[in-house]
Amino acid sequence: MLEFLAAHQLNLMLALSGICGTIAIFVIVTHALPYRRKKSLIGLEITAMLLLSFDRLAYIYSGDLTRTGYIMVRLTNFMVFSLTLMISLFVNFYLSDLLLNEGGLEKLPGRMPVINYLCAAGVLLIVISQFTGWYYYFDEFNKYQRGPLFIVCYVFPTVVTLLQLTVILQYRKNLARGIYLSLMLFLIVPLVASIFQIFLYGLSLTNISIVGMGALLYIFALLDINERVEENNKLTIESVRDGQRKMKRLFVTTAKTLVDDFVDAPKEEKGHSVRVAHYARMIAVEAGLDEDKCDRVYCAALLHNTNDESFKNSEEFPYLAAGFNCEDVRYDGGDDPTRLRGDKIPAIVRIIAIADAYDLMTSKQGDTDPLPQAVVREEFVKGQGNRFDPDYTDIMLSLIDKDKKYKMRAEIPFAKKASDELVATYYRSDVTRGFSITTAPVRIKFNCKHNIDPENPYSGPAIILFDSLDGFVHSTKKSIEETRYVEYGEAWFDGNVITTMAKQIKVTPVEMVSIMNLSESEYMIEAVKNSDHIRLRLYDKNGCVEMIAALPATTKTAYVSLTGENCILSDMVTEKDVYDLKGDDIPRLCEEVRYTNRLESDVPNIQIDGMRTSSTEGIKINDGVRIMLHAMSLPIASLVWHCPYIILFYSDDGKIMGPNYKEYALIRFDGEVKTLFSYSENTTAVERTDKFSNWEAFKEENKKGYESTITFQKHKNKVITKTENAGISIVNTTIIKDGPREVYVALTGDECALTDIRIFK
Repeated sequence: MLEFLAAHQLNLMLALSGICGTIAIFVIVTHALPYRRKKSLIGLEITAMLLLSFDRLAYIYSGDLTRTGYIMVRLTNFMVFSLTLMISLFVNFYLSDLLLNEGGLEKLPGRMPVINYLCAAGVLLIVISQFTGWYYYFDEFNKYQRGPLFIVCYVFPTVVTLLQLTVILQYRKNLARGIYLSLMLFLIVPLVASIFQIFLYGLSLTNISIVGMGALLYIFALLDINERVEENNKLTIESVRDGQRKMKRLFVTTAKTLVDDFVDAPKEEKGHSVRVAHYARMIAVEAGLDEDKCDRVYCAALLHNTNDESFKNSEEFPYLAAGFNCEDVRYDGGDDPTRLRGDKIPAIVRIIAIADAYDLMTSKQGDTDPLPQAVVREEFVKGQGNRFDPDYTDIMLSLIDKDKKYKMRAEIPFAKKASDELVATYYRSDVTRGFSITTAPVRIKFNCKHNIDPENPYSGPAIILFDSLDGFVHSTKKSIEETRYVEYGEAWFDGNVITTMAKQIKVTPVEMVSIMNLSESEYMIEAVKNSDHIRLRLYDKNGCVEMIAALPATTKTAYVSLTGENCILSDMVTEKDVYDLKGDDIPRLCEEVRYTNRLESDVPNIQIDGMRTSSTEGIKINDGVRIMLHAMSLPIASLVWHCPYIILFYSDDGKIMGPNYKEYALIRFDGEVKTLFSYSENTTAVERTDKFSNWEAFKEENKKGYESTITFQKHKNKVITKTENAGISIVNTTIIKDGPREVYVALTGDECALTDIRIFK
């Protein structure tokens, strides 16, 4: 390596010298550098270029005995020694500018001026050496020879370098990482090279390394500039975006403030447009629209219900007019042949139509209460593909399914909570929201203040046992139909009972448990459910009565609400996990009604009392497999998805939720197909045949029962499932992502019975 360097040293010097000159030109034309730093780098690169040029000439003229050689040898060596210190001086200027600007120092450390003085003193000693021969002299052959104090010439550059190192290390956090690294390399590499050069006479390791690191200094300076420019660009872009966001927020805030003034609506309907805008944006985001389109959907939805012509006729923002009268838009065009239909209707309109319909169903409209969440969902299932865009409806259904606690709706005005104080002047004049009765026992405690009326001396609390989709007691015909309200019975704490829709209610006095110690005003209810039977224990100061109720079907849920007569109920609290109350020991009043007592074939009959609560065994799918069965929704079923389901899956043992379970498809007989699975892709074609008249007829047909046929075609990793039931034709294609493997099918559903299941292979 050293031999190669010695042989090509002059060429290397020439190349590096040219590079330094080119870099100097680049620095001159660079406008991004601060003025003082730019001057420092120009001085550094030009000095480095001259240093190598003179060093190269010193080697060329060494031993030349001509007059020119005599002059050039002395001039070049003097310049080499002097320019080395000049480079250190320019580095000091460069470092000073960095610390005062990017470094944020108000005053330079005292070592920096000392470095300048040391550089000047070093040059002065070089001048003196020309007359004394301390550093070097020239022999009779006009060749450079080291003087007796040659080692001293390394002291000044070394001390300068060490002082600069201490400054850089002290203020390294004030410097950019790239700049810090380049300065460290510039100082350390030549220092190491100088040590080697003491022992390697005839090589210019120090000067070459200084020039090389000088070029590197410029490269890192450029990189730092680029980083700062990029950062400034980001800040600028973010500033612009922040301005846009502020303008957008200002627009939205202003629009929200003004929109209710434009909308002619009762007080309780205010906020409709804001909610519609929120729901519409949620749909747009889930649909994968970009941020700008989502914002357009939001703004158009926010103004969809205004009566201001300036919005409707906006030429600058034509999309704002898209949402007007969206409630009249139907995806299928309706009966008017001139109307737009399908994908020709703008996407904004199709999205807002769904969001608008959702808010109308989930908000109080005049005297009409919000619909239960299940009913809202059913309305979208019924309207999918005719009233509403099928793809955006799928998204709306997904949002509903995620909203387990039904928070995505307008706040219900004056909706009484189960824990609110109840004031009952006459019987059932005020009723709490229902407390859910489940297999997990619950205890309800409350206080009762009696208000005795001379004309009606009875005063006391009572309970209502019922079921509804929203957990409220209802009394009007419309709300009873909408919420599927069923009242099982009423009971008082003295043991009196009224039986309505319960199959049977039995009341038995129970000996008072001494540890209760209830006061005059304290009451307590314990409730638990097991299958189609409920047990309630009603406690007051006089004792306890036990009430057992047999519900119409195992599928029914149950709530208990508090009411009363001439009393005030307060301080209502609930306690879960009442361990001394168990549902599995409730004595049966009636036999459980089952709808599976039909012919049983290849697969055992099953009754599904709730969403996928039971299923058949797995059946391996081969090409051409056909399944025939008798399907029937339970008499108590009330929603369109209370029907059979088909599940395509894999597990090691061929059972639902078995080891390594992977679900590929969920196909419901009402035509709703879940398509988003991790292990598969599904494409579904659903048609309503001539046998389909309307959804109410579909539900009635399911309750009557019908023969169903399901066929499967399988080739490698593709499974095609076909079935037609009650006028709904379904063809679903499943592509399994992890390649060909065994696929199983199981039958399940919601509130239905599957019997006489036959398999044909």
